Amino acid sequence: MAGTKWLNRRKLAAVAIALLLCWLSVSTGMAGLLRVARPETALKFAPGDSRALSALGDVSLQARGAPESTRGAADMAKRAWLRDATNPVAVRLASMTQPVERQRKMLRYAERLSRRDVVTQIWLIEDAVQRDKAEQALVHYDTALRTSASSRHLLFPILASAMGEAGLEAGITKMLWQKPDWGTAFLYEAVNTAPDPARLLSVFGKLKSSGVPLEADLSLNLLRRVVRDHRYDLAPQAYRLAGGVDVMVGKGVADGDFTRLATLQPVDWALSTENGLYVDRVPRPDGGKGFALSVRADAGALGNAARQLLLLAPGTYQFQSKSGNIPAADLLRANWTLRCAKSEAIFADIPIQTSGMTTGKVVIPVQDCAGQWLSLAVRAEASSDGSDPWVTDVSVSRIN
Repeated sequence: MAGTKWLNRRKLAAVAIALLLCWLSVSTGMAGLLRVARPETALKFAPGDSRALSALGDVSLQARGAPESTRGAADMAKRAWLRDATNPVAVRLASMTQPVERQRKMLRYAERLSRRDVVTQIWLIEDAVQRDKAEQALVHYDTALRTSASSRHLLFPILASAMGEAGLEAGITKMLWQKPDWGTAFLYEAVNTAPDPARLLSVFGKLKSSGVPLEADLSLNLLRRVVRDHRYDLAPQAYRLAGGVDVMVGKGVADGDFTRLATLQPVDWALSTENGLYVDRVPRPDGGKGFALSVRADAGALGNAARQLLLLAPGTYQFQSKSGNIPAADLLRANWTLRCAKSEAIFADIPIQTSGMTTGKVVIPVQDCAGQWLSLAVRAEASSDGSDPWVTDVSVSRIN
């Protein structure tokens, strides 16, 4: 009987130990799952969990931000630190109530423990900025962006804004030379939000010359950003950076005989996608070299069949184009128009001849109009099906 009781006690002890081990496994596992998302719940499963304690301190500090919450977060951090001396969040929180020099040392120690705590990196960025240590700040930017994809929505706009600073351009370019995994995504952000497109062009040019690959859409977006900002003085450089090779950019009409498929709009030709207008690049109907633009229209159609941004300096120019099979003006009105890209002031409105050469003089005034829109404007009173109207040999040549 005594032996049976002893055996039962051994069984009970074994079951108790198994249950304890199971609880420890479940509680620490649940704490691991919840310590970041819901640290209060995690602490119910594991009251002494260092990571949950520090996460709760982090949440408290971010939610309140008052001095008492800072002290409360620091108290939690000390408890967490005692539990786990390798907890970087605990070290960072504990530093919040320390003098500046002590805080800096603790934050550097937290970074050595783990580079994945974004808040530590942000504190180190701010500390480097305050001490005018731009290169150190950029190192911490790189670390944060490499180790935390979630930090990008916060850090990209700040870093893009910093590209407007002359002293930071070289450092940011140097970081991008290393081809970090966040580099391309950042450049898309910078193209949209960086304050100075001239510095953007400088950075892009240095990256390209050093062999850093730039996506085609990225370079095209930069070209369009330059045009959107009315920085027409930068457009030729942005065009070449995007792969454009037309020597007439900045001097006259690019690809006036439509010999290639244009891809770098608006400096290359942009063809209409409007309802009722049908624009195609076709072999020249007159048998000459190159191509022509075939323009057909439904009755009532109205719009620009083709458009290109010109970058003409002030002066007097001779415009000309060649056309054929253009219906009479009472059936289809087709005009070349040239207007200021910034103010929309019209410089020329030249009716296209039904066949042969169309010519006209254009004066670009001395004013704020470094970019001009050249458009083939079409208005159809009746369908042009069957007539196959076309234009080619479009040029603008300076007279004086």
